[in-house]
Amino acid sequence: MTAQDAFRALVRTHVAPVLRAAGFRSASPTWRLTAPTGDMAIVNVQKSWYNDGDEVNFYVNLAILPVALWDFDERTFPRKRPALPLERDGLLRRRLIPPASSRTRESWVVDESGGCGEILHDLLERTAVPELRSLLDRDRLATVLQSRGHGWWTLTRRDLAAAFALADGGPTPRLARILDDLQNSLLTPADEEKIAWIRRRAGFD
Repeated sequence: MTAQDAFRALVRTHVAPVLRAAGFRSASPTWRLTAPTGDMAIVNVQKSWYNDGDEVNFYVNLAILPVALWDFDERTFPRKRPALPLERDGLLRRRLIPPASSRTRESWVVDESGGCGEILHDLLERTAVPELRSLLDRDRLATVLQSRGHGWWTLTRRDLAAAFALADGGPTPRLARILDDLQNSLLTPADEEKIAWIRRRAGFD
């Protein structure tokens, strides 16, 4: 068995079953769990560019994508958006880091002998899936975005990201406070466009 064969076997044996059991649907190497609200949790297995014949380095990427952000992107970038969301489209993202005994920086490593599959299986089942499920709660997602949750990051300024997380919950006092604080801060034209869109989406205007 080559390292590439061992990698494919690892995904087939230790990644896919855990995610399927949790309700994720796959278009390998990406699995998606859609909440009743339309918000989505995403798991992606990404092979490193720097692999050789003896081993495969790979990353396990996690993301949460509110349907409000997905709809905004469709409106703003209709030609660039893929048919299904990818991990990079997520509002909140992080990598599932292997334990010290299995890690090379943030990457997982598998060689021709296999290895690390059971560890990854356990981390997905016990840590990643429950954490992703909890972040499909919009209030919790907004709180993590505002509080810089450990290991998670976003490319959107955090208060604006929290507004996207709450946009489909209606004109709540919490969202009103966030939007008011944003309006009183230094904004780019792109930020102003997003805020106006969120206000309409939530029913303020």
